[in-house]
Amino acid sequence: MLDIVDTQLAYCFQQDGLMTLQNLENTLLTGEIDSVVGVYLEIYTQLLAVQLPMFRLNHPFSSSSEAAEVLISVWLIH
Repeated sequence: MLDIVDTQLAYCFQQDGLMTLQNLENTLLTGEIDSVVGVYLEIYTQLLAVQLPMFRLNHPFSSSSEAAEVLISVWLIH
């Protein structure tokens, strides 16, 4: 029974789409550009490599939800 539960949880959380999202989140949190970013043609990787460290320096955050709150608050101010 536990083996079946383990297999089902692994199937749910190790899908390609979720792994892509996790890599994108890691890029946001670490500032290190992952190759998965290149899949999105609307993201200019070289510009992101410059802007992301500046954003992280000016607006410290430790989670993607905190980063989203920062972006919303900055957007509301302007």
